[in-house]
Amino acid sequence: MRTRGGASEPQNPQAPAITSTGTAAVITAFNPPVELARRVASMIEQFQVVAVVDDGSAAGADVLAECERLGATVLRQDRNKGIGAALNAGITALLEKYRGLSYIVTFDQDSEPPTGLLHKYEQARQAAAADGLAIGTVSPESVSGSRVLSRGGSGGYLEVAEPIQSALLVSRAALDAVGGFDEGLFIDGVDTDFYWRLRKAGFSAVAAPGVALEHSLGTRTQARLLGRPLCVRNQPVELMQSAPFRYYYIGRNRIHLLRRYFSTRPSWMLRGLALDLRHVIVVVLLGSGRRERLGYFVRGTADGMRGRTGKAQDTR
Repeated sequence: MRTRGGASEPQNPQAPAITSTGTAAVITAFNPPVELARRVASMIEQFQVVAVVDDGSAAGADVLAECERLGATVLRQDRNKGIGAALNAGITALLEKYRGLSYIVTFDQDSEPPTGLLHKYEQARQAAAADGLAIGTVSPESVSGSRVLSRGGSGGYLEVAEPIQSALLVSRAALDAVGGFDEGLFIDGVDTDFYWRLRKAGFSAVAAPGVALEHSLGTRTQARLLGRPLCVRNQPVELMQSAPFRYYYIGRNRIHLLRRYFSTRPSWMLRGLALDLRHVIVVVLLGSGRRERLGYFVRGTADGMRGRTGKAQDTR
C-alpha cells in the first residue's frame, strides 16, 4: 500500500461506498440569501439528510424557515463563531443523530452543487481505492471555471492539494482520525489546515473528474490605476476582491499556517504565502477600498505574530 508524505497509510481501502443513504450535507449560512432555499431543495434530492447551520445571522430568518419547510435540519448558533465552528456543529449533530452516516459533504451558502455529484464522487473513490489510497476527502475538479491544483492520478481521479471547503466530501474515518475543523482560525485557512492534518494522518485528497462547482470566490470590481479604469485592448480589467475584513484573517491565519507546517511542508507554505502577497499587492494597486483592506491585512499579520486566534472585534 502507498504512503503519502512520510505517514503510514490508514488501513481503510474497504471504505463504504458513497451513496445518498450514507451521506449528508452540511451548509454554513450567514445572513442567507433567498437563493439558499432553492439550493437546499436541490441538495435534498441528492442527499439523505441536509443540515443548515446559521452562524449567528442578523437577517434571513424567513430563508431559514423555508429551508426547514423543505425538510432541512436548521441549527442556529447563538452568535457568529466562524465557519470552523459552524461546520463542526453541523457535523457533530448529524453524526450523533444518524449513526449510519459514512460521509459528510460541506457547502458554503453560495455554492451550486452539480447534479450527479455523489455518483461521480463514488467513481473517483473507487478508482483511488483500487490504487491503494485511503481517501480522506473528495472534491470537484474545477471551481468557478478554474481547475484545481492536482498532483496526478490514474484518470479516474486526481490527487489534489488544499481543496476548498465547499462541496468537500469528508469520510467519517478521516473525521475520527483528525477531529473537526480548527475553530480558532475562524474563516480563511480553515480548509487548508484541515487538509494538512489529513495528510499528516496518511489520508489522501482526490478530485472527481468532470465535477464542476459554481462558487463565489469574492466580488468582481473594475481595476483602476491612478484613479482611472484599467483596460486592455479596450476591454475592462476586473479584479476579484474579498470583503475588507477578510484580509485580516488572510494575513493572520497565513502566519498560523506557516508556524504549523513550514518545517514539514516548506515549499507549499511559501507558495501559499506568495499567492496571498500577490493578491494583496494587486488589490492595493488596482482595487477599491485599498487603504482599508491593507490596514486589515497588516493588523491581521501582526496579530498572527502575537498568536491571536478567534474572531477579531471589528469583523463580522
